Amino acid sequence: MLNSIHDLLMCTQGLTNAKARENYERDGPNALTPPKQTPEWIKFCKNLFGGFALLLWIGAILCFIAYSIQASTYEDAVKDNVSRDRASLTPRESNRTGN
Repeated sequence: MLNSIHDLLMCTQGLTNAKARENYERDGPNALTPPKQTPEWIKFCKNLFGGFALLLWIGAILCFIAYSIQASTYEDAVKDNVSRDRASLTPRESNRTGN
């Protein structure tokens, strides 16, 4: 029994040098390739347009649209107010007679 355990532990069988060279040439070195990493600009865009930031962008766009609509429908009342103020500054005729 000890001989069989010794034989299992001291196994001298393996690939021959020719077979090992053939496997190396076919498969390349026995090394792990690093995993693909996400580019930095994609990480930046995910942070810029993801999660709560997306809600803020949507709110900003809606505010801009609302302001644009309000500014385009606003009537220019400044000219009307100027002419009204100018008319109130002119002297009026009075019906008063006397000294």
